[in-house]
Amino acid sequence: MRIVLWTETFLPHIDGIVTRLLATLTELRRAGDDVLVVAPARHGLPADYAGARVVGVVSVPVPIYPDFAVGLPFVTPSARRAVAAFAPQILHVVN
Repeated sequence: MRIVLWTETFLPHIDGIVTRLLATLTELRRAGDDVLVVAPARHGLPADYAGARVVGVVSVPVPIYPDFAVGLPFVTPSARRAVAAFAPQILHVVN
């Protein structure tokens, strides 16, 4: 299957959501699924993880959590193009 994981948090930040996403991503790739990750662009965001491409979207920091940024997908045409070109069967939004 072709799956997009669209998330508000990803590496390099580590929390319960990211830990679960990394495990899910690893298992999806192990099962042979093609996966595209869309996550907030920030310093340290990997270009890929477990063989899945990672696309960064414009993000803004959250004032009370300096290590956390929220993605703004509606202002990132490149992310919309990447998802359209990927032609996913499933779009999973993680919040």
